Amino acid sequence: MTSSVAGKTALVTGAGSGINLAFARLLLSRGCNVVFADLSLRPEALELVNAHQRPPVTAQAVFQKTDVSSWKDLSDTYELAKSRFGRVDIVCPGAGVFEPAWSSFWRPPGTDPGVVDSVASNGYKSLDINLTHPIRLTQLAIMDQVRELKAAKGGVDSGVPPRRTVIHVSSVNGQVAPLWTPLYNTAKHALNGFVRTMGPLEGRLGIRVAAVAPGLVNTPIWSTSPDKSGPLSQDPAWVTPEEVAQVMLDTVEKDQVSTSLRGDAGRDEATEKEGLVRVAGGSILEVSGNQVRDVAAFFDPGPQGISSEDFDMEKMENSVYQALEKIT
Repeated sequence: MTSSVAGKTALVTGAGSGINLAFARLLLSRGCNVVFADLSLRPEALELVNAHQRPPVTAQAVFQKTDVSSWKDLSDTYELAKSRFGRVDIVCPGAGVFEPAWSSFWRPPGTDPGVVDSVASNGYKSLDINLTHPIRLTQLAIMDQVRELKAAKGGVDSGVPPRRTVIHVSSVNGQVAPLWTPLYNTAKHALNGFVRTMGPLEGRLGIRVAAVAPGLVNTPIWSTSPDKSGPLSQDPAWVTPEEVAQVMLDTVEKDQVSTSLRGDAGRDEATEKEGLVRVAGGSILEVSGNQVRDVAAFFDPGPQGISSEDFDMEKMENSVYQALEKIT
């Protein structure tokens, strides 16, 4: 079964940059309205939103300033999307942070003035962003789907309304456990488990909850964060935000996607000659190297498009012990 995004509406958190911006751009190009939910927009994102404000463009873009760690902000943004466009068909809780110094396991609360976590906060901000926010936004989408189903048919077992999709952005870190990024790893492992748990909802409620799990993606985080780019090798196996975004779109629209990364051009023609991977609720698709593959729940071989050679493992581990030395 295929389902075009044309004429539909998507809510994308973290759409101000990176993978989520590429996904928002692709959705708009296919005639899908997009609510950009982020704290701010990079110049290229702002330009894109401004270019999709009113006719003659076929798809509209709206920016809503959103702190994804705030449940109120998430609810307000979801309701804004509904009030503006009538229905939220696609939800992408894509906003995330990569073990930032201000909320890192190796910089405990109270040990560094730059850390936003505190003993009184009873939590890690990075987990609020990377794990709690996507869970809560999924919950909002499910609640919406159930209400629609009840209104249309009189009960959750009596029929299926138009399909709704929640597409998460996981990571290959959900399959591995580098010492360097424990909170990030934990969030992605947990997110994978959550996505798989939601799998049966597609058949019963008509809501697909799935995820992409990118490897090394060439986004601003690497060029603007020396502490993150330092351990990278000279020539890592990058994938582009646009390649990941295309797989995200395919996951929303299709029940099978190509196992080869080719970008948008010629992709549909290529699928007939190449391998296909099945997509359904609970699917997690690794996007790394030059391939797309299904991440199995059991006996998975681990990331296939990325290797330890992409990182200086000694430098990564040394950075952990250097951080611990600063604890007083």
